[in-house]
Amino acid sequence: THWVDVVDPVTKAKSRQKVLIWNATVANLSLMALGTSAPEILLNVVEVVGKGFHAGELGPSTIVGSAAFNFLVIIAVCIVAVPDGEERRIRSFATFVVTTVTSLLAYGWMYVAVSVSSPNVITIGEAAVTFLCLPLLVLAGYHADIGTFGYNDEAEVDEDMEERTGIALRERTMMLESFDPESMRLAMASHMEWLKSREEKSGRNGRLTVQQLAQLAAADLGLSHIKSRAYYRVHL
Repeated sequence: THWVDVVDPVTKAKSRQKVLIWNATVANLSLMALGTSAPEILLNVVEVVGKGFHAGELGPSTIVGSAAFNFLVIIAVCIVAVPDGEERRIRSFATFVVTTVTSLLAYGWMYVAVSVSSPNVITIGEAAVTFLCLPLLVLAGYHADIGTFGYNDEAEVDEDMEERTGIALRERTMMLESFDPESMRLAMASHMEWLKSREEKSGRNGRLTVQQLAQLAAADLGLSHIKSRAYYRVHL
C-alpha cells in the first residue's frame, strides 16, 4: 500500500488515500523471475515425468546455465550499455546485496544437493528445501527494500523526492494565488509600446508582426525580471 495526497477538483479539499501497489522488489523476484524461467522449468518437468523421474538431456544443468547467463552475461551487457561519460547508480543497494548473495548461495546449494548429500539423486527433502528458498528470498528482498536491515538509499531518495515535490507544489500554489492578470496585461501593453518605438528608431517600422512583437515582449520581460525558486521548480 502507498499513501497519496488527493486534491478534489471541485472543492480543492485535500485528503489522503491508500493506494494498493506492487512492491518493485517483490514483483521482480516473483512474477518476472517466474515468467522468464517458466519455459525451461516446464521443459524440465515434462522431461523428468516422461523419463520416469530420471534426468534427461536437459536436466538441472539447463537451469544452472540459464542462471549463470543471467548472472554474468546480462550484468555485463548492462554495464557495457552505459554511455561513456555517464554513470548509473544502484538505488537500493541492500536489495542488491541480498539478491547477489542468494544467487551465489544457490549455486553452492545445487552442488551440495546433486553431488554431496545424495550423489546423482534429488530427494523430496532437497526439493522441498529448494522450493522454500524462493519465498524466503522474496521475503528477505522485501525487507531489504523497505529498510528493515538498516540503511536503504532508495527510501531516502523517495522521501527526498516527496519533500521536493511538496515544496514545489506549495510554491506554485502561492505563485498562482498572487498572480494578477490585470497588472500583467498593463505591463505587456507598456512593453509593446516600447518595442514599437524601438522598432521605429531602428528603421524596422512595419517589418515585425504583432505576434513577433509579443514574443519579443515576453522574452524581454522574462529576462529583465529576477526569477524566483518557484519559477524554476515549475518550468524545469
